[in-house]
Amino acid sequence: MRPAGILPAGCGTRTGWKQVGVSFRALDLHTLLTEDLGMDDLDPVEAVMALEGAFHITIPADDAGQLDTVSMLVQYIHTRTQ
Repeated sequence: MRPAGILPAGCGTRTGWKQVGVSFRALDLHTLLTEDLGMDDLDPVEAVMALEGAFHITIPADDAGQLDTVSMLVQYIHTRTQ
């Protein structure tokens, strides 16, 4: 399942993933952010910042460090935006 079917329309996450050089179409819920996407040390930080802006939330560094998959991100954001 693609995250687009779960995330609210117009959330801006496509732009966030483009900022770190990741094709939104390359993502599925089981995608490992660093291993599967080849992110360097700065890319996850940029992705978190983009998601924070898109969803108007704050993701503490301790939480961000434990979000390893797209599914974990989706669940975390869903919980934080309820």
